[in-house]
Amino acid sequence: MKKFILFFMASLALASCSKDDYTIKFSQSVTIDGYVYQEGYTPLQGVSVNLYVNGKSEITTTDENGHYWFKGLNAGTHIIRFEMAGYGSMVEYVEIKSDGQTCPDLSYTTSTMLYKFSEKLTTQIIYGFGQVKKPAANVDYKIILPSNFLNNTITGKTDENGNISVDSLPNVPVNLKVEFTEGNYNYYLSSGYSSYITNYPKDFDDIYTLSYYAKNSSIYVTYSNVVDDEGKPNDNFTSTDNIVFTFSKAIDVNNTSNAIVLYKQTDYYGTEEIAASSSWSDDNKTLTIDPMGSALEEGGNYLVYLKLYDSDGNSYPSYSSYTTFSFTVEGGTASTLPKVTNINVIYPNPIQYTTSYIQVQFDENPDAYAFQVFGQYDNSEFINFGNYFYSYSSGYESLYIYLTNLPDISVPSEGLFANGKEFKIIIRAIDYSGNKGPFSDVLTIKAN
Repeated sequence: MKKFILFFMASLALASCSKDDYTIKFSQSVTIDGYVYQEGYTPLQGVSVNLYVNGKSEITTTDENGHYWFKGLNAGTHIIRFEMAGYGSMVEYVEIKSDGQTCPDLSYTTSTMLYKFSEKLTTQIIYGFGQVKKPAANVDYKIILPSNFLNNTITGKTDENGNISVDSLPNVPVNLKVEFTEGNYNYYLSSGYSSYITNYPKDFDDIYTLSYYAKNSSIYVTYSNVVDDEGKPNDNFTSTDNIVFTFSKAIDVNNTSNAIVLYKQTDYYGTEEIAASSSWSDDNKTLTIDPMGSALEEGGNYLVYLKLYDSDGNSYPSYSSYTTFSFTVEGGTASTLPKVTNINVIYPNPIQYTTSYIQVQFDENPDAYAFQVFGQYDNSEFINFGNYFYSYSSGYESLYIYLTNLPDISVPSEGLFANGKEFKIIIRAIDYSGNKGPFSDVLTIKAN
């Protein structure tokens, strides 16, 4: 396939007295001329070339060599528009300034490629969780052409089967954007690190599957004694303490779909449910979980599973069936697992606004069976990503972490790290018995 990239070349021939390629002298006049081609660099005759500057306009057409020119021009912003039936209209901007001195005339030469609108984009958009997918029916899409096309955005809706079929596109890279909200999720088209698909129309695959992220939940935790002031899991929880959570909104305590479960981790794989009672206070914003029968075991690792609803039907968390808080009761036999040290991101480099997964590397931890990763986005509490198995190489451990898998986060449409947002992670080792080592220092990740 021939791949022609839209380009604009400009050369400015100046007399030696000018020090600024975009500045003319007081008595100077400017000639702007250029050549217009089609794909294959064949000159295009009869192209309408419109020049707009300082509220005035001039028009000419290209000759048999695709050549055009405008003479006797002065300082200002010169807008040049190229139009011909069957081709995409292009626009170019030439800024000429004056410094009030005297110097000979100058010329400004351009070379412009026009593209026939002869390509067709045909694809299907689907979405959903796991293996269950459905067509993204009747949702808005945008096809965005390079910025030098005069009308560079094409809009439309998918059909009832999620299909997109658009005739009359140029053979240049275009961006297809699809984004919509359904329930508690935002769905968007992505490829690699980008929120857009960038490709030539004829190279689009038959089907694209949308990615998704959870919308901002109207319910969130404002305080808990199982996390510290930085939102990290509390490894110094007292065995006689009750477990406390305070939420941003009142919970509908009579909703039969609410789930509050306390588990003890028996080993790396296993858990057992601990009998506990729950009570509410502070106008149903504060939850207290009281283990029944006996105090929590010193040195024990515990998990709290929560799924709660307010009177408007909003859920916490909004993204799945439950969220998990883990904590360790102080005392008991101290873990011999060492602290995870010297964490750094080795891929990608640099971090981009749209980076969605990373590879981290840290010092070898020989007794670890796996590693537990917690993430914090945009100053929320640290949430458990889950347990990651590692790859080992020459004294280092390595993990791949998919940042957008962190539950219940709202990602800007420009990308995870847009608008100065940061991501923080902490990691600890786990052995075969489920014992956990201390947390690493916080690794802060942001766009470079």
